[in-house]
Amino acid sequence: MIPMSADKLRSVNTKFWDDAFVEDLGPEHRLLFLYLLTNPHCNIAGIYEITLRKIVYHTRLSEKQVADGLKTLEENRKAFFFEDLNFVFLPNFLKNQRLNPNMLKGVVTTVTNLPDPVKERIFGSSDKDISDPYRWVQDAIKYLAPQRKEKPPAPPKTSEEAKAKPDKDHEPAKENPKQQSLHTTMKELFLQFYSETKKTDYYWAAKDGAALKQLIGKISFSIKGSGGEPSDEAVKDAMMALLHKNNDPWVTENLSMTNLNSKYNEIVAKIKSGRAKGDRIGEDYRRTVLERLISGQGA
Repeated sequence: MIPMSADKLRSVNTKFWDDAFVEDLGPEHRLLFLYLLTNPHCNIAGIYEITLRKIVYHTRLSEKQVADGLKTLEENRKAFFFEDLNFVFLPNFLKNQRLNPNMLKGVVTTVTNLPDPVKERIFGSSDKDISDPYRWVQDAIKYLAPQRKEKPPAPPKTSEEAKAKPDKDHEPAKENPKQQSLHTTMKELFLQFYSETKKTDYYWAAKDGAALKQLIGKISFSIKGSGGEPSDEAVKDAMMALLHKNNDPWVTENLSMTNLNSKYNEIVAKIKSGRAKGDRIGEDYRRTVLERLISGQGA
């Protein structure tokens, strides 16, 4: 049995109610769909264990209503219930989430720990509606744990070399290779975000490097000001939150490292107030964003 997670925040986009598919659903099936997205068993990957009996109990729908609703959702590729395994799979769940690095790790960990029959049902499926949405997890694993190129084996030593050089077991331990700098990591995060949102590559100039250096200083200052520790991980998390939770239309339209740096205070202020033009952010949503952005704590 996979234990149910502790209390957690699940955001549902208000566009849910304007979705053409949702509009065509009857009230029972609409309730069922919303329940599958928000119930306490639902995890960050949208693949979780639950029984039909539990769904019936929580929704107060009849077993037939639930069965009919699950069939409708599966036919429209919105949700799959593997009844023999007691698992629900929401193929579009991740597409509607904004994942920071810590959340991305959570997805990979959750998927890795799934029972093998569940993983085989999803990743081994010939149905692209099932398998394709989660193929990016493989890229995420590469991102979180990049493969190091192994050096080719050294040729065997001659008798003279063996006498001249000590055995490796007796050599002094070497220091670990130097880790990638925070500046380089932040640059890669921005370039990846720009590429994914703009569908084109970003031309990185010298002025962008200077702007990024200033932005790192501003983020670190914000974290310190809230009593936090501006560790590399905290700064990276805050950077991801800044990119994903920015609600300034002008910054979004004219996204660049220099604009992100120069508009930093305004972006944070608008996230705090939730009063960007044409946008209203709920209190729970705003509080979550501020916790990540200002305190630098990952989700």
